[in-house]
Amino acid sequence: HANCSRTGAIAALKNKGIADTQIICEICPLLNACRANSGDGFGFRHDRAIAFKSNILRSNPLSLPNPDQYDYSKTLLVWEEVSESLPTMRQITVNADDIDKAIATISRTTLENKHQIIDLLNNLHTLLADKSRYGLSFQKIKAAIPDLIDTSLLRELLKPNLSILDTVDSIADSEFELAKGQDKRELARLNSLLKQKTTLGSAAIEQIVNRDVLKQWLPEFLEILSGNIQHGDLCIHKGKLTVSLLDDRLRDIAHRAAANLYLDATINVADLKMKLATDVYMVKQSGVLPMPTIFQVTDIGRMTMQRGSEQQRKAAAIAAHLKTIDSSTMVIDFKKFDDYTDGIWFRDSRGSNDFSTAKTFVVTGTPCPNITALKSEYVVLTGLHPNDDDPDFAEFVDRRILANVQQCFGRKSGHRFHGGDKIYFLANFDLGDIPHTKINASDITPDAMSKLEILKSQVMQLAHDALAQGLDLLSMSQREMADWLGLKWGRFRRNFEWIDPLLRFLYSNMIQDLNESTELLPDRSLDSTDQDLVNFWAGASERLLVDNAPIQSTLAGIIEFFAEYIPQYLHHFVVSKLSFIARNRLFIKLALLMP
Repeated sequence: HANCSRTGAIAALKNKGIADTQIICEICPLLNACRANSGDGFGFRHDRAIAFKSNILRSNPLSLPNPDQYDYSKTLLVWEEVSESLPTMRQITVNADDIDKAIATISRTTLENKHQIIDLLNNLHTLLADKSRYGLSFQKIKAAIPDLIDTSLLRELLKPNLSILDTVDSIADSEFELAKGQDKRELARLNSLLKQKTTLGSAAIEQIVNRDVLKQWLPEFLEILSGNIQHGDLCIHKGKLTVSLLDDRLRDIAHRAAANLYLDATINVADLKMKLATDVYMVKQSGVLPMPTIFQVTDIGRMTMQRGSEQQRKAAAIAAHLKTIDSSTMVIDFKKFDDYTDGIWFRDSRGSNDFSTAKTFVVTGTPCPNITALKSEYVVLTGLHPNDDDPDFAEFVDRRILANVQQCFGRKSGHRFHGGDKIYFLANFDLGDIPHTKINASDITPDAMSKLEILKSQVMQLAHDALAQGLDLLSMSQREMADWLGLKWGRFRRNFEWIDPLLRFLYSNMIQDLNESTELLPDRSLDSTDQDLVNFWAGASERLLVDNAPIQSTLAGIIEFFAEYIPQYLHHFVVSKLSFIARNRLFIKLALLMP
């Protein structure tokens, strides 16, 4: 709290997995002043007492008193942005040092099964070294640590000793009973000085907590593994274990209240029911919320954090084009791609009015929160550990993504909306019932055409040029094409044995997102003779393809090279030596031959 000087010490205890931080108040020399007055560094309890005498009170839900401290039975609670303001999960992060401290503590006890627990902790210590991209899920941790351990004695044994924080010393009451007059006043002055000198400051308490207080995680970890705690999850990622547990304090407060009104424009009712573990009744909004016209670009992929260079190029081209035709255009994307953005997902996409003046609003990407965190939340709420292909969990994730998208669209809805406003959503994600029109990136600007669209355009241009010369290549039959090339029909058909696989290879490696500066295939698998052949025919093919020769002679040359002189097992190696322009033209020429 802003008017408490000991928030750092309170946070240090919570980071140790200790929810009851009352001792920080009890040993504070400003406790009585905090209860009775207000001032710099104290007064929270006084202000709180006054506030809770009011008929109407605005408060952060986390500051609400527990149900055993306050009677909610006659209270209406209004939850603003309930998806954010009613958390139901708490997490404890455990590192290698925390495990070592647990091992040291247990090794000094007389527990009969302490060696079994220490072996398990050493096993867990080894698991922290996992380097996999997505870490270890509950199922993998459970498979690696299958042992079940009785935690009934362990919890009491590991209970933190918070008495080390109470260093306050004072003169005994009996001394005051014997003193009178001036001596008693002097004794009171000395007593005050003694308390002041022996009371730890917030920074000192924080230091002691971080150094000497044992983190509270092991019993919960073991009970989640054994299934005794069903609504809890475990994961290991980047050298840290995260223990996720159900925190039902706010849920309990909601249940104790006379009534609750939940305000949130985007949360799905199914998710709110999961949070509250009770039924929820919908109150429909009267009227229609005005929204801009929404165009969804669906041929650009989901546009997650892991994007190919081609996706990035198209998104940047669209943003640049829209800003050119409308200077008020503003763009939201992930922080990773902030070189052309005006706002960042999650930071600016919720509750911000910075985009109210934008006539054109570009929303880029699928805003999915961390999947591991979502999975932990799902387990905490349902008690079920989902597999990767679990349809219920997939729907849970999609609902959260859609809520984030709707929140972002809300930057231009309601009173922020003006006639003619447009939203462009660059991601192939199902928008559900949100009214929208699906378009391709190239519908916005030719600069955002895909490589496949560019190649198709070039093929059509080639066919158009031939038509201008009296040749309709696209309407030719294969026999007519063979006659035009001067090839016998049988030989023409046999060419498809190598043309078809070569076209597929070119498509998969050139049209899709490939770093064009690298070779397609390594040369180290070839002997010197084959390598010489590859180098020679790559050079000859390059010269043929970049030369402005007539279509007929170019196609005839390609067929002659690849059908008669270059062994088929070397085709891909030759293509890998060609420049991007030559590979592009090779694809265009061969595409004309396909039925």
